[in-house]
Amino acid sequence: MTLFFFGPSCVAAIGARTFMSLYMGSGIFANICHVVSTRDPRQPALGASGALNAVVAYSILMNPTMLIVVFAEFIPIPMPAILYGGVFIGRDVAALFDTELTLPFGLGRSFTQGNVAHAAHVGGAVCGAAYFLASRGRGGGSGPWRRLR
Repeated sequence: MTLFFFGPSCVAAIGARTFMSLYMGSGIFANICHVVSTRDPRQPALGASGALNAVVAYSILMNPTMLIVVFAEFIPIPMPAILYGGVFIGRDVAALFDTELTLPFGLGRSFTQGNVAHAAHVGGAVCGAAYFLASRGRGGGSGPWRRLR
């Protein structure tokens, strides 16, 4: 679902080839972050969630005022993308430090338990943000960053 909502705006802004470079490169970087930070060197990492976090971070920085509707406990909550990104990525940052992010309506549900590669999620988001800043947001967006070009 996340790729469905955030992917098309990134592809439209930077093109399919560059998007694939961002997606694959951030996936590799995210897995490296997981391997470096894990307490058990044999703990596997499976999935593309780090790469998805890179796409979310890039998309949110590209257009921070984009309206996102989040359904929390069946209640639709509209919020700007920059706030959503803070909660979305903040949960993983908090869990990385074994801390729970407690927010109303279940937005910061307990995320510290289970086999979740929080370092991979944070690494992917950092990679997406770094790519956005390195490219200075070239490729579109209607947010305040467009003036940086």
